[in-house]
Amino acid sequence: LPIAPVCARFGGRACPRANSDGGRASLAYWTSGVKACVPPALPPAAVALRAGTCEGLKKCDAGKGDECPNVVAAANTWIFAIDHMKRAFRGRVDVETWNHIERIGKESENFLNQLTSPYRPSDKDFPRVVYNNRLIFSHLEDALASQTQVTFSSEDASLPNPLRFGSLCGNIS
Repeated sequence: LPIAPVCARFGGRACPRANSDGGRASLAYWTSGVKACVPPALPPAAVALRAGTCEGLKKCDAGKGDECPNVVAAANTWIFAIDHMKRAFRGRVDVETWNHIERIGKESENFLNQLTSPYRPSDKDFPRVVYNNRLIFSHLEDALASQTQVTFSSEDASLPNPLRFGSLCGNIS
């Protein structure tokens, strides 16, 4: 049974997420795992550090070119990294630093929206977005590294590309 018809029973919105093992069902073509089977959440500082310093993004530090042809994937990777940086530092940094993180995250999202806009799409702001993201990650790299770290494996298919392979996110993240 495909997921979509099951979700449609709940008004076409998102599928409900189980908070316990109660109500597990066996259906044809559907495997339901136990709640304890869910892998533990990854530490946000480790995710931010790995994504923000991955080789794919470092190739984009020089701007769009042969080493970095896909600015959409690069922007998605920066947004992914900044989102995890926010999780790692929420309530842990001074207001000014937090405002910088927020502003750079918003600037990256605005760049992506501008890049994919049907009206006058442009990637002219890419160098500035890269510079600001790299600046905040360079500034806070030691603070990220001081938090809980984990080892990411290329064998772990559940990980996104920046964590698994050190490459960019996809065009749709």
